[in-house]
Amino acid sequence: MSFFSSSLSSSQCSSSATFTYPHTPLAHAQVSEEMSKVQVEGVPKDSKIAGILGTSGAHEAFRDDSPDRKHKPLQRLDGAGGPGEAKLRDDEMRRLIQQVPTDKAKAFAYSIDWSSVVEHNIIEKKLRPWVKKKVNEYLGAEEQGMVEFIMRKVGARADPNSILAELEGFLDEEAENFTLKMWRMLIFEVLRVRAR
Repeated sequence: MSFFSSSLSSSQCSSSATFTYPHTPLAHAQVSEEMSKVQVEGVPKDSKIAGILGTSGAHEAFRDDSPDRKHKPLQRLDGAGGPGEAKLRDDEMRRLIQQVPTDKAKAFAYSIDWSSVVEHNIIEKKLRPWVKKKVNEYLGAEEQGMVEFIMRKVGARADPNSILAELEGFLDEEAENFTLKMWRMLIFEVLRVRAR
């Protein structure tokens, strides 16, 4: 079995010919030498790409072990300058977390900025994945109906106490903890989008 075989069509030459390339180091060296002599079609010798490819041919420029291959350091595109800026973000997050009430009565009494919730699609982007994960943890199975029920209640701007009362039948003693965490997360996400 040959490593490389190719047939020329009858339009290319008067008879059909087959070339085979045996997979040996000597044959590989001969092919590499021949490839280095080939000029890339359509590329003028004095063009920028010809300068990149050099005299050794196109195949050398794209080899990983080529001596001319240089790696440039990657640049951040998100505008983050360095560790000092990341520290600032961490400090800002801590400040926002401290603003979120931990007490159930204070958290449930917190006035949610529903326009920010809608504008930034917080319910779908942030709350839904969290609720889906937690419902799966509490019930031991993925309950899409339960997730949809909770999302509809939050989307309808239901009072957290009424959500808690309805969830107690499904989550028992975990309902209060779940509802409080969900409401605190909603508060945090609103504060976060406002701080931007």
